[in-house]
Amino acid sequence: MFEAVEQFIANPGHFLQRNALIPKVNLGALRIEHFTLRPAPDVHCLGTDGSAIPAWEVVLTPPTTVASFQAFWVPYSGERGYSDSFASADCRFVLTPTLDGCTIAYRQEADRLRVGHYNFTHDPADTGTRVIDQATIDARVAADFAAPGPVRRLRKPDYKLATDLRGGEGVQVTVVGVRQDSDDPLGHSPAPSATVFPWNFLYQKRQIRADARGWNDLQLSGVHTF
Repeated sequence: MFEAVEQFIANPGHFLQRNALIPKVNLGALRIEHFTLRPAPDVHCLGTDGSAIPAWEVVLTPPTTVASFQAFWVPYSGERGYSDSFASADCRFVLTPTLDGCTIAYRQEADRLRVGHYNFTHDPADTGTRVIDQATIDARVAADFAAPGPVRRLRKPDYKLATDLRGGEGVQVTVVGVRQDSDDPLGHSPAPSATVFPWNFLYQKRQIRADARGWNDLQLSGVHTF
């Protein structure tokens, strides 16, 4: 576990390409917390080349834990959105629950980062089956990020495949925001004394495998930025 946490902190992008990362956090507030990684024994994940890769759960941990890191947690709840900002100097990472239809948005605001997590659904055909209401989500993002400045978004159409490896919609996404402390786009150098930092957001996309026996039989389909 200690080695995995060190690897994640040192180079998050490299880590996400070689490990499945699955947040397991029940926290309904936007705030900076301490996190660590623990093995996910029930998850069986293959890499993009078809070989087995380690799977890790992200969990809360006390501040005294040696193998830990701080991150700004952006929670999820159905039929609502969360948005807030924090000082970029306060932590190097942003984490959210696993996405399978939500939208994440963020914007640099001088020495602060604003980030939001949105999930709204509707039943347009009145069939009892609710689907993502992207129009409502987009309107809420526009309202929360109304101040001038570019906003980056990850929306369901950006990461949902038409079908997964089974022919269904079993796509899971882990988002990690990384403060760039140097020219390295994945920000793995030590933090300088500055207070204004650019941010880069990564997302790891996993699919339910064609031979899956359940939602924990996965295959990594790629790591991307937005």
